[in-house]
Amino acid sequence: MSLRKVWKAGALTALVVSGMWYFAPPRAEEDPFARMDKGFNLFAEVYKAVIRDYVEEVDPEESIHAAIRGMLESLDPYSQFLSEKASVDQLKIDTTGEFGGLGIQISIIGDVPVVISPIEGTPAYDIGLQAGDRIVRINGEPTKGKGIAEIVNTLRGKPGTQVTITIEREGVESPIDYTITRAVIKIKAVPLATRIGDVGYIRLARFSKVAGDEVEAALRDLMAQGIEGLILDLRSNPGGLLVEACEVADKFLEEGKLIVSTKGRVGDQNRHYYSEHPPVLDPKVPLVVLVDRGSASASEIVAGAIQDHDRGLIVGE
Repeated sequence: MSLRKVWKAGALTALVVSGMWYFAPPRAEEDPFARMDKGFNLFAEVYKAVIRDYVEEVDPEESIHAAIRGMLESLDPYSQFLSEKASVDQLKIDTTGEFGGLGIQISIIGDVPVVISPIEGTPAYDIGLQAGDRIVRINGEPTKGKGIAEIVNTLRGKPGTQVTITIEREGVESPIDYTITRAVIKIKAVPLATRIGDVGYIRLARFSKVAGDEVEAALRDLMAQGIEGLILDLRSNPGGLLVEACEVADKFLEEGKLIVSTKGRVGDQNRHYYSEHPPVLDPKVPLVVLVDRGSASASEIVAGAIQDHDRGLIVGE
């Protein structure tokens, strides 16, 4: 026979039947804050019932986090709850383009992290790490079998602190220990700007706080080389800062063109963003913007503004 529990809490009626709970919704109120209070009361009753009566022990903190994630997921695909410090730190890196680390690109090959390339001018480059070095230990701990995220988080840290890595290098019989002092590593928003024949190519990987400046520098360099066309590659660019999206679009549009509008429930959220300067790229130079399914957020703003004002051709999904 099913176990039944019935109890009341104010206007709340809760029924537990075979491990399932049904809660009658609170009566609608005119005052939104009164509705919010009733909502909190409802949530508290459900939470207490789950913690107290569920057949298995429940992690209280994870239950709260799951409820918050569910609330945000009901809004749209883009609202997220950053519950872990690592997630917050990664967001800061994505927007600032800076982190404390060694300055190496790594990949997992054969269950161990392998140096793909040391970045010039960083501690890893200066101390002599080479492409192909196999990182077998970090601070004495074996790296075999660990995931890339765990390895990266261990290598990163506060600038000025030290980390010791042990590497195996082809042609060297014994492992080599390096004690490296972490420094501020700057990630380029424009990892590649080059010329192919008479056509310039700019790869914009992220809209961090330096995106506008790096795009302008690349454009001026390519214009000085006399390019007759430009490709702006936004493929797999997940976006970033709104202000940098406007800065980048500003480099291609005539002064005074609408870039994007924002609208919210609060008055100061309703804003229009316009290009404020003459374009850096000569308006006579043809422009192609490459996008794909990974082009989101700020990438869509830039591509949309260029398309809306017939400044260039958008190619991709």
